[in-house]
Amino acid sequence: KKYKDGSEYEGNFKNGKENGYGIKKWKNGEIDEGEFIDGLKNGKGKHSFLDGQKYEGDFCEDHYNGNGIYIWPDGLKYIGEFKYDKIEGKGILTMPNGDQYEGFFMDGKYNGFGVESKIDGSKYEGQFRNDDYEGHGVKTFSNGEKYDGEFHKGNFHGKGTFYYKDGDRLEGSWNNGNKDGILKKITKRI
Repeated sequence: KKYKDGSEYEGNFKNGKENGYGIKKWKNGEIDEGEFIDGLKNGKGKHSFLDGQKYEGDFCEDHYNGNGIYIWPDGLKYIGEFKYDKIEGKGILTMPNGDQYEGFFMDGKYNGFGVESKIDGSKYEGQFRNDDYEGHGVKTFSNGEKYDGEFHKGNFHGKGTFYYKDGDRLEGSWNNGNKDGILKKITKRI
């Protein structure tokens, strides 16, 4: 069926509305394929954008809602939960270069507990707020050194311990990434 707005639908109808499996081609070149109820995407389906972006997963009343996969043309890929078209809940975001975040999202940003793994071997495991390390976490660097402690806006902030690769460690407090106050260096005994 062709519509006045230039879109086309091929599939099942009920009471004059799209119902059941169908394919809808929009005037702008975007394509919806999957289950429809009363003219809206509901259930399993796919949405393909003209620029190469793709979504495949659950829909509810024309919104990405539930579990799905979203792929961008540059190779960025998200697998996880959506809520009303937003990345929301638990998921995995893989960057085009292979870096990856696995954890919780709120409003499309890292929020709550997560693990960020980089291809250079560095890793952060802990709390996030609005894409930043926030709260307690463990940051392991590609050279084998690590920091276990508090973070604020991505920086060491508060109490923590920095572990050197030779086994020595530094315990104390940090303020926005800088050593603050009295720090205790503990040397590994041979």
